[in-house]
This record gives sequence, structure tokens and C-alpha cells, in this order.
Amino acid sequence: MGTRGVGVATRHGSRRDMLATEPPVVSLAALREGDIATLATLRGALRDGPGYFTLDAEVAIPSSLVVECYDRARDFFALPLDVKTCYVHTQYERETGGYVPLLEEYAYQPNTAAIVESFDTVRDLPSHEIPQGATGVGPVDWPAEAPGLRTALTEFYARCDEIAADLFRAIASVCCMEEVESARVVECGVRTEAAESVGAKGRVDDERADDAAGEELARFFLRSFGPTSHCSMRAMRYPGTDSDEFKAHAGELRDVSFRAGKRGRTPPPPRRSKGGNGLSVEAVGISEHTDFEAFTILHQTAPGLELKDLAGNWRVADVYRDQSKFTIIIADMMERWTNGWLRATPHRVGLAAHERLSLVRFNGLDPDASVAPLLRFTGAGASGSSSDTVSTESRGGWVKGAKYKPVTQGEHMAESVTRAAANLEQMLDRYPKTALTPIPRRFAQVLLVNCEDEEIALVKHADGEFEGLYTGLITEVCGDETPRQAALRGGLCPLRELLGIPTGTADNSMHLAERAKLRFTGWKDVPVIEHEFTVSASSTSMDTAIKTFSSARQTQSNLPEMEIFRWNEIPYDAMPADDRHWYPEVLDIVREAKQEANATTNGKNGGRWRGNWSSGCLSLMTKEAWLDTKPRQFGPMDS
Repeated sequence: MGTRGVGVATRHGSRRDMLATEPPVVSLAALREGDIATLATLRGALRDGPGYFTLDAEVAIPSSLVVECYDRARDFFALPLDVKTCYVHTQYERETGGYVPLLEEYAYQPNTAAIVESFDTVRDLPSHEIPQGATGVGPVDWPAEAPGLRTALTEFYARCDEIAADLFRAIASVCCMEEVESARVVECGVRTEAAESVGAKGRVDDERADDAAGEELARFFLRSFGPTSHCSMRAMRYPGTDSDEFKAHAGELRDVSFRAGKRGRTPPPPRRSKGGNGLSVEAVGISEHTDFEAFTILHQTAPGLELKDLAGNWRVADVYRDQSKFTIIIADMMERWTNGWLRATPHRVGLAAHERLSLVRFNGLDPDASVAPLLRFTGAGASGSSSDTVSTESRGGWVKGAKYKPVTQGEHMAESVTRAAANLEQMLDRYPKTALTPIPRRFAQVLLVNCEDEEIALVKHADGEFEGLYTGLITEVCGDETPRQAALRGGLCPLRELLGIPTGTADNSMHLAERAKLRFTGWKDVPVIEHEFTVSASSTSMDTAIKTFSSARQTQSNLPEMEIFRWNEIPYDAMPADDRHWYPEVLDIVREAKQEANATTNGKNGGRWRGNWSSGCLSLMTKEAWLDTKPRQFGPMDS
């Protein structure tokens, strides 16, 4: 990273002058129109002002959507902890989002404990659309107990995609606002010459963007921004330090206090507490860091976000609680591309007595996008280049004046996340938490049903945990699999040809419908989530399924025996104890789904069940509830 000195002089003024420079409010509508005055304001904010700006994005994200996202996020955060942890973030695996509990946020600085919880999401892609080995993309396991969260955040995410493309174009234009006679953009063999009209002293008469150069650079930026780019999004909640919740979760950190600093002044640091082993830990909202992508879109409901300006001053970010106005900060990849001409904004979140929520959208690049300083910023004639040059070896050879080595977005993410994760792990087993919340084990169970005759195919296990009992086709979800992939790999494998599912199909919602998810406690050493799927078949297909399964058993000795039962004759006494509670629920869903489909075909209202039947509905139960209470019904999954 480039040098960021505290208290250094700014490019065009003193540290005191910098304090007087407020971040401007930039209109997204004006940026979309290519307004030169607005672009000049943006350039001034990023180069000569604080280094960040406020974006008025009402034209893309209505204020009502911002409010809706916060309302739905509050619904989720208000859920019991044991429900939220069913969706715990798989931080050390595929980075596909989920819930991050209090005190489990990455530690961006050593020995800092983050008092924040979040629900993170990524680009929500179905499994079969995800390239092999890709990380940071869906599918997302949305919490059905918080109806509307998926709809709100997915809509917000899509609008941010549009804004991100607009900002890439605007930043490209800003980079090409020339103050010298000529400049060039060269990268990957692409060369664009840009000449400005000059005045008598050899400088431009006014700051304006060279359209050709700006458009070329924008195309270059956007080539690395697409469906598999690292673009995660977070709904975050910081409990107030005065709350009982904070004190209960923070343990010995309950006495740590924090007083937010005034604008332009460095807030006093929180007191440090020592655990029983003497380790000094600082309680923070989130510790100081720069973001790993190209730029970040941030919104908050209350003060707390602190930003370091170009002169090294810490500032408290503005709050636009119910408005579509966002703080935009530069991140690492854009700093690398511009060789430090634009600088990533260090930021942090302090503790405060009040509760604070925020929405954060990170805008990164494709994981294999290689980022190195563009030649226009390495001293090759651009006004923004630095005289402090070094030679840096790149994959394409030596680039004079480059401050940064080439790195891919994926490599930089992995290195940065690994470092932050290591800081967190160093505190584990000592203070303030002894372990991360365990990731639930997941199982997929497939029920083969004949809706016309109300029949179901069950298998009888000859050995194992379910020896002598009937169940559907059940298998554990392994590794990077989704529950749907596990169902296709495991339970349905012998029936693929019968059901018309091609070999190798990773995800085929036309045949497989997820009807319910069950949460079990007391079964394994960690919580268990069981995903219940149904596959519809005719009476003839059911008979053929029995023969197919019997034939498969001749070569696969571990397969159980399959039998067909009427729905009203299911042998619950010879099944796991919980099945008698949720099987009727799932079969009712299947029955109502068929009625809904028939009503829709006839142009009639299908009743209370609406939405996406491939999602179904959710029932939650604990082991203790099996024998005396009916499972709590939450209605259809958010579609």
C-alpha cells in the first residue's frame, strides 16, 4: 500500500485546510448524464478533499427500499440466537454469506474484538451457474424466519450493481480529467492517446474529461466486473454499550466505554481490558482497515462510522437515516490501479451507547482479474503520478514507477481475509471467546410422492443409525455441496434415469422441490438442519421406482429396501420419532401445491399459499418438542 502519513500536508493545502473541506454530496443522476461540473466536484473530493464523498442515489435506490432493508434486517436480528446460528457464516469455506455472531467478526487489527453481528449475502446464483471453484457467489441460505429479507436485500443488491457500473464509469472519467497536454491509458496491449486543448501556459483552460480516454478506461474497469465478481453485501448491527445484550455477550468487556469524537478530531480510544490470561484486548465496533475491493457503498442509521481523510484526520461520517444517500469510499484495488493517485480510505467503527445498523455493499472484481498500476499513473506523463517511483516486477515485465506488484482480486482477498482471520484465531481459546459458533451439519431427505393416488415411497434401513426404521432417501450434505446437490447425488442417484435427470446434473428444480427445513437440537454434537425435498411421480413411475431400486441394490449393497405406502398408512411407529410430526405438514404442502397449480390453471385464486413452490415452507422444532407440541409453522419461504 502507499504511504499514509498522519498530519502530512495535503496536495493543495494544509491539514487545517483539509479539515475545512466537507465531503460533497454528488448526484448519481448528474453522473449518469456525464455532467462535467459534477465530475469535477467528484475529482476534487477524491484528490484534493477528504478522499471520499456522499452519493445521492434516490434515482436508483428509493429511500423506501433503504427503510425496508433495515426493517427486514431488524426482523432477523431480533430472532433467538439459536435460530440465527442455523445460518452461521461459513467464513472459512466458500464465503457465501450468512450470519456472523457477536465477537466473531474478523479482526482487522490484532487483539481487537468486534462487537457487531451481521447477515452477509453475495450474488445469489443457483448452483449450476457457478463456475467450478468459484467463491464469493451464491446460492445464499436465506432465513425463512425473517420473511421479506431476501426480497429486500436482493432488490437492494441489484440496484447496487447498477450504481457500481455508474461509479466505475465516473471514476474512469475523473482519472482522465487532464491537467497536462497529453496522457495515455495503456494496459493489456490497449493504448488510447488523449490530448487536451491547452491554454497559453500549456495547461487546460478548464478541468474536463477526455471522453475517449474516459470511455476506454471505463470499458477496461468493467471488463473485470461481472456475475462472478467479489461483491458481497452486509446488513450489520452494533448493539449499544448500555444494553444488557452488549454486557451479556461481551463478558469482561462490559466495562469498556467509548466516546465518539467530534468531527475532525481523533476520538479517544476505548479502554483495554485484560482476560484471565493477561491478553490485552480492545473492544471496537470494527477495527481500522481498508476494504479489499475497488470501492464501497455504505449507509448507516446512527453515528459510528469513522473515516480517515487524505491528511490523516479521523472524521465521523454523516448520517442520512431514512434517505438514499450513501458514503462512497475508495478501496484497495482502485488504489492499486491508480498507483496511489486515488487512495483507499481507512475506516473503523467505534463503540457507542446507541444501537446502530448499517448496509454495506462491496464492489470488487472477478477473482482472476489481475490488477497492476496503469501506466498513466506510473510517471509516464500523467499529472496524477508520483515522483516517488520504484521499479516493480509484474507478470508482463518490469514497470518503472509502479508502487504495487500485480495481484489478482482473488489473491488479494485471500491474503487479506487470511490475515484478519488469523488475528481472530489468535484470540480464540483465550479471550474473549473460546471458539467460533459451530457450523450446523446438514442433511437432505427426498420423498418420492404420487400426488394423484396419495402414495409415498419409503426405504427401510438394514443397518446404521436408522436400522429397522423407514425414512425417505436421506444423505448428508458434504463439503461445498448445496442441499439440492446432495439430494441429487445421494438419494436420487438410483432413480435419475427414471425421473429424467441427466447424469451429472448439479441442480434441476424442475424435478426436485424443497418443501421444508427442520432444525434439530440434541441429535448430533452440533445443530442439524435437514432439508426436505419431494419429487412427484405417477403410479406407474412409483412401481418402476421399486424395480429400479431393487435392481440397484444388487450392485450397491448399502442401499436399503424401498416400499410404497398410502399417505394415510405411513408406518410412523417404525420411523424416527420426529417424522410423525413433520411428514403430515410436508404432505399437506404438496397437496396444497397441487391444488394451487390446478387453481392457477383454471384462472382461480389458489388460496393462502402463494409464491415459489420450489421453496416451500419451513417448520422448526427441537427434540424436546417432538412428543408434546406441534412444530411452529412459519408459512411459505420467502420467494
